[in-house]
Amino acid sequence: MTTTLVEPSLAERISHHVLRDNSKDMDEIRDQLQCAIDLELATIPAYLCGLWSIKDKKSATGKPAYDLIKSVVLEEMLHMGLACNMLTAIGGEPKIDPPAYPKTLPGGVGGDLVVHLQGLTKDYVKGTYLAIEAPEIPSLPPLTTGTPVTIGSFYDTLLRRLRRHSPALTRAHQLGDVGLGLFEIQDFADIERAIAEIKAQGEGTATVPGISDEPDELAHYYKFAQIVAGGQLVKKGTGRWEYSKDLPVPFPEAWPMVEVPKGGYATKYTVSADVQKKMTAFNGAYKVVLGLLRDAWTTSGDGRKSLSAAVSAMGKLESLATPLLEEADPKNPAQHFGPEFLGA
Repeated sequence: MTTTLVEPSLAERISHHVLRDNSKDMDEIRDQLQCAIDLELATIPAYLCGLWSIKDKKSATGKPAYDLIKSVVLEEMLHMGLACNMLTAIGGEPKIDPPAYPKTLPGGVGGDLVVHLQGLTKDYVKGTYLAIEAPEIPSLPPLTTGTPVTIGSFYDTLLRRLRRHSPALTRAHQLGDVGLGLFEIQDFADIERAIAEIKAQGEGTATVPGISDEPDELAHYYKFAQIVAGGQLVKKGTGRWEYSKDLPVPFPEAWPMVEVPKGGYATKYTVSADVQKKMTAFNGAYKVVLGLLRDAWTTSGDGRKSLSAAVSAMGKLESLATPLLEEADPKNPAQHFGPEFLGA
């Protein structure tokens, strides 16, 4: 009997994060950058569901967590834009496809972690948000155990391969936005800067829990950790960082948004015509955002105008999500519906 060994497909190798560092195949590098775009995009709906489920966003108990999560969302948008610019710079065309939840993360990040959409709970922050943003080399004792593949290690592999290949770069179809912090990739130093910024904003460095040792520049992991720990992370006179109970970060009261099942709520729950209308309105607006992002990087028109319109359209999604979060499941009033993020 003859056994035939079948090589794993490119998609399988990317998803398991075992791309060979010595590969000079530009198609594979472009695919890994597309994977980076998919990865950054996949985090945003999960963070938005938690953000929008906070009931009183302006109160002393709601605002601290709301502001922390919102700041992370804005930086994830930046990271996706930087990944799009890097892919465009080496001659690729970004694909902005909606993630389908529940899902594992692209690039094998988080290992077997399954990301789903639900309202904010302490377990959700700890089990999902902190798992997504887990640092490769923590600067502080982590609140969670490490993951097999971190976002930082994913980008480290990408940078090594780009350095080895030294691809020619083009500025065609790239976008810059001062408000978002988005910049064009003009030379290899810009690639290194983009990846360093993505890593530092997400997980900090080996010595400080952020871009710098300023409290307002904490990395995503440590911003989320403050919500779990219940206190702001501050640097003491000794140089030691601690979660301070004197500067509390209260866990906010949130709408109990039940997990979105595969294919949307109607596949599992009784959804009234009125609620379904609200879900359809949100999903339609979400599709508009995705379409504008596609236009921004893939058309010969005014990409900056499309990007600006996408950011504006995304800012309006919360007003469509809130009425859904206030809708209770008629068969179980203790759980509520929420945005489905069905963009297909």
